[in-house]
This record gives sequence, structure tokens and C-alpha cells, in this order.
Amino acid sequence: IRGIIPGGGRVPSISLVICRRYPILYTEEIAVPGTSVRRKRILTVDQNASNAIQLEDAKNRAIDKIYDSIQVKCAEDIDELAPQEWKDTESSTSPESYFATLSEYHQRVVMEWRTKRMGLIQEKARKEVTKYLENEASLFRSSTKFVQFYVMAWSNKNTRPDESNSAMLTLFEPTDDQLQILQEGKVIRLKNLVVKPTKCMKNLIQLSAHSSTLMKSMSRQPSLESLHKCGYQPRRYRPLLWPYLSSKKHSGSPVGTEFDCGGLLVKAYQTPSCMLVYILDESKLLLRIERCTEGEDNCKSILSWKQSILGTIPGMCVFFKNIRIVRFDEAENCAVGLWADVSTQEVANKRSKELKSWYSKKGGYEECVKVAERLSIGTPSDGPQNFQIIYGDIVGIELHPLLECRNELQSDDNTELRNFAWILHIEDHTGIIFNAIVMPDQHGAISNIFYKVYKTMATTESLQRNELENELEKIN
Repeated sequence: IRGIIPGGGRVPSISLVICRRYPILYTEEIAVPGTSVRRKRILTVDQNASNAIQLEDAKNRAIDKIYDSIQVKCAEDIDELAPQEWKDTESSTSPESYFATLSEYHQRVVMEWRTKRMGLIQEKARKEVTKYLENEASLFRSSTKFVQFYVMAWSNKNTRPDESNSAMLTLFEPTDDQLQILQEGKVIRLKNLVVKPTKCMKNLIQLSAHSSTLMKSMSRQPSLESLHKCGYQPRRYRPLLWPYLSSKKHSGSPVGTEFDCGGLLVKAYQTPSCMLVYILDESKLLLRIERCTEGEDNCKSILSWKQSILGTIPGMCVFFKNIRIVRFDEAENCAVGLWADVSTQEVANKRSKELKSWYSKKGGYEECVKVAERLSIGTPSDGPQNFQIIYGDIVGIELHPLLECRNELQSDDNTELRNFAWILHIEDHTGIIFNAIVMPDQHGAISNIFYKVYKTMATTESLQRNELENELEKIN
């Protein structure tokens, strides 16, 4: 993918890993009243269905208003084409008596015209109605079905994940067979893809396909380990720590990182323009999810969702997919996520058991009540204020005696490890190495873990990263 140039022509053949598949959406095109401009917007399946019904109702009302006058005008136009015998019959004082005086041939002419006259009027009226609707800008609408996929190029070489090797694939008017093939975690061979001239908002190459695009699933799918090397990560509901950190680091751009997350509902309420949903998990970190509802009063799916959320009892588990994380809210001391076009609410899953256990047995109930009270009176939650999370590969460990730097720390038994602190050298995904000091815990469990790793390092002349990873995996 990194070799594809925007607008540089079609891609004859490529193998892609389907990393994320987003919900089906529609592009709606409507005319702006009073202008020749047509406006486009993205709709969900329910919104598209709701708009189609509303437009059909508007068309029916417009037709009812003009149909009688159109039919009268069409009848006059059709009668101009009628044979003279029919005109004389209809204009006489007694049509039936006049009809009886006609010859058999002329009677047949009149009868044939009477038979087809109504059909001609209806056909002309239908054409006039269609013409009227086409010229009425407010009654114009078209919609195109599409589904998007976040993809990465498949390679069986042992390469590190690279964002430049990813793209956004859009499939227009997908068939059921295509949707059956394009599943997350699958490697698909696609032919003759179109490359759009511009990148998407996430600065990714845009590829497009349609219902006739040739695609085939690999007969022998690679292992999950091989997919990981290409950058694929299976979906899972992340703890709120991750969206919290992403919100803290957010640059302020309109495009945020997407997360699948869940937690315990603390509070939900409706403002004039949006719904606000607050959730909490074991980390005691708060996430506020905002969903714009302005102008969507007639959408049944949004009304149903609002009723469902507002009717959910605080403390119940709620889960969301594809929530877009944006800038941190310092006033409420919480991460902020936006409900995007591709966001969905999911049913309970195995994460529910962990959250329910924390809520009922480990102080979760008290924490939810405390945060809800703070939100009600307008004070920020008391989550962490200043901290940094480092995650990456452990590339080195040093052992330092604590008695040299902290004389007040005395061992209360013969556990030698409690008198030592550990300095971990951690390399993150950007290649920067951090030094993290790990103090001994009360029971020595953490110290014992790192001591095992330290012994492995001490007996190795030059420690290779994969050897350390294997040792850590055993300890895990």
C-alpha cells in the first residue's frame, strides 16, 4: 500500500488484511431548496429508511394536492384527440339517444374510444406527476449504500506493523456474498481497485470497490500470529485507561482514535443538542460519550436508543464500538468520546462479569455513587491528575539496594528482595527508552517476578530481546 499514489490509477491485484469492518452506511444526496446545489450527507441504515419514508409521505401529499387539477387538464388534452363521433355524442343534449342514431361502425368507434380514454388520461397524468416531482427540488433524493473497511497489506515476511501500509477501503452497493467474504481477521485477494485522488481525514490512502469487483478469500488463512506481525489486532473492549490516555494526548484535530470500550453507567441525560453518557470502570477513570441528536427527532432508532439509555439503571454495564476519542475535558476531569457515524452500542459480553464483580464486591458501587454525586453538583471527578503510562518492551533491568538511598526502609523479615528497587529500561513503539523505578510491594510479589528475570539476565552474556520476552512469557 505504501507504494500506491493517490489518483495514480487502478490497483490490478492486492492481498489485504481486513482489520476493521464498519457498519453499513448510506450517502444521501438531496437538493437545496431555491438553488441548483445538491447536498450530500452520511446516514445510518435506520436514518436512511426514516428519510425514505418521510420523502414518500411528502410526495404523496404533493400528489394529492395537484392530482385533481392535473387530471382535469390531461382529460382536456386527450379529448382534443378524440374522434369526431365521440365529440358529437358527448356534446349532444342526450348522448345515449344520439349514440343510438349512429351506424354500427360509428358506434364501435365511440365504444373503443370510451374504453381507452380513461387509460390515456391516467397515463398522461402519471407522466405529468413524474415531471412535476422531478422539477420540485424539495422532493428530490437519492441514496447509495456503502461499507468501509480499515485494511493493511498482507505480507508473509516477518515485518513490523507500519501505518503507512494501511488504507481505507470503501465498497459501494455491496452484495450479500461480498459481505460474507469481507470479515475481520481475513486475508482477501482483490482485483482492479480504484485509487481515489485524495486521502481520507485519517491521512490514509482511499481505495474503492463495487458490486462487480473480483474478490476471493485465501483458501488457507494465515495464523493469528502472522496477522499480528502485519498489524492486525482482534477487537476487544479496552479498559477506560486507553481512551483516557488517548484523550489526554489528543492534539485537537477533528479526527480521533477509535476505541471499543465499556463500563458501568454512572449518569446519562439529554441536552437540547446531544445525549451525554458517563461510564466508569475498575480504573476509576471516567469517559463521557457525546451523541449529537439535533435534527433527529423523527429518527426511530435514535429515539429508541435515547429511551434505552435514559431507562438504564445506573451501575448497569454498557458497551460501545468505534467511539472516537477527542480532547480531554479538564473541567470535569474526564476523557471525551464522540459517537460517530460508525459507532454502535453492543450487548453484554464476557467483560460484563468483571465489571459486575467490581461493582458488587470491590467498591465499584461506592465509586459510581461518588462520581454521580460529583457530576450532579458540577465538581470534577477525583481521578488521577498527573501521571504517565509507559508501555513497551523490557530491554534491561537493574537492581539497586534501597538501604543506600532510603535508610528509613527496614526489612521486617529475612526477605532480601524487599531491600531492593528495580530500574526497568522500557523501549516504546517509537524507539524511545524510558527508565521506570519499581519499588518493592508489601508482600514481595512484584520483586519476586523481576528477580526471576534479573537472574536470567545475570547468567546471560548478552541478552537478546526475544530471550527476555520468552522468559517474561513463562513468568506470565
